[in-house]
Amino acid sequence: MPTINPLYLDTSAAIKLFLPDEKGSFELKNFIESKSPYSLLSSSLIKVEMYSIVRRISRTQSVSFDIDYLKEVISELLSYIVIKPITDKVIDDSIQ
Repeated sequence: MPTINPLYLDTSAAIKLFLPDEKGSFELKNFIESKSPYSLLSSSLIKVEMYSIVRRISRTQSVSFDIDYLKEVISELLSYIVIKPITDKVIDDSIQ
């Protein structure tokens, strides 16, 4: 059985998966794919931060999607991430 590589995903990285035109998005996707098989991990804080970003994006003129659609996309992205409560162990693992 292959070893599954845990990859910690902070909000700045997650937004690169959500917005493919963000600087570094292509490189991040290539990096993640190179670690296959992998599991994306994050802390529960990512939910708050991602929805905050969606609200900010929805107020700009640069995005033509409505906020409900953006929330659905974020919800789908979050469904691929193992979300852990914020504990000392999560913090320690994220900085390794």
